[in-house]
Amino acid sequence: MATIRPYKEQDREAVRSICLACTGAELYPALYLDYYLEFEPENAFVAVNEEDQPVGYIVCSNDYNCFCRRMVGYVKRRVIRISYGELGRIDHLMEQVRALHPGLTTHCFWNILPDYRLQGILADLLDALCAELGQHSDPYLSVVGIPADSHRHEVLLGLGFEDFGQPAADGTIAMIRKTA
Repeated sequence: MATIRPYKEQDREAVRSICLACTGAELYPALYLDYYLEFEPENAFVAVNEEDQPVGYIVCSNDYNCFCRRMVGYVKRRVIRISYGELGRIDHLMEQVRALHPGLTTHCFWNILPDYRLQGILADLLDALCAELGQHSDPYLSVVGIPADSHRHEVLLGLGFEDFGQPAADGTIAMIRKTA
């Protein structure tokens, strides 16, 4: 059984390890995690086991303009150190986020260790994040890059997300969920 709580700075390495374990790519913590932990830790939650060890997390940016201003330079510096050839992923990520409607400024990313999946943890993480965002008048939470014909897409539909727009050329779609 996992409990949801706000992220703490001492969770950083465990959360980065979860990202690496779930994605298998050294690039992913630099690309999809570090920015959020450094600049918007108040929008991060962790699922912890009985020993208070993180087993999953969700991170979020709720300031689109600030995210765009900081993200590209911040992430590019880190990605170049890992794999110069992966810089195109940053541009693709930013293109997906920019494609969101101007009013949909809040987007998130998460991972849960395999042994803790299928236990309702994602639903609990999303609920905690949406409750936090709802206090700040953020009406929607969005995710980008979801393969339109995937199990992940179906799971998110079951968790209250809806498709937003049409699938991109790469077959991925943005999805939104009301925070309140």
